[in-house]
Amino acid sequence: MALIRKFPLTFFWCILIFVLCSVKMSYIPAANLIHIHNFDKLVHFLFFFILSLLIVYETRKQQNAHFPRILLSLLILGLGAFYGGLIELLQKYIFTYRSADWYDFAADVSGALVAVLIDPLFFRKRTEFTR
Repeated sequence: MALIRKFPLTFFWCILIFVLCSVKMSYIPAANLIHIHNFDKLVHFLFFFILSLLIVYETRKQQNAHFPRILLSLLILGLGAFYGGLIELLQKYIFTYRSADWYDFAADVSGALVAVLIDPLFFRKRTEFTR
């Protein structure tokens, strides 16, 4: 419960990702309206990009959070790969009405990676404005 109190946005986003990746696409009305090739890859990328930024934000928000940037980056990439892989395995073996896809997994990890790569730019700019 302490983790949920420290990372409420991250947990909310994880649950949202889980729900949206586990329901039948026919239950999501907007899913049938968008006919862009590989749109689902963009959605996976954005899910994990936002998830990674939330982890960074809520980690830095903690008063005693003195994670070295490289450690936090590796942790985020590991969590992104783990959670993305878990979602794909669940889609293959449990939510069989969904399809597991290596490219979805790659989009998940790519979203986390891009968030980790742009975070130093965002964090530096933010601290310059607060001085």
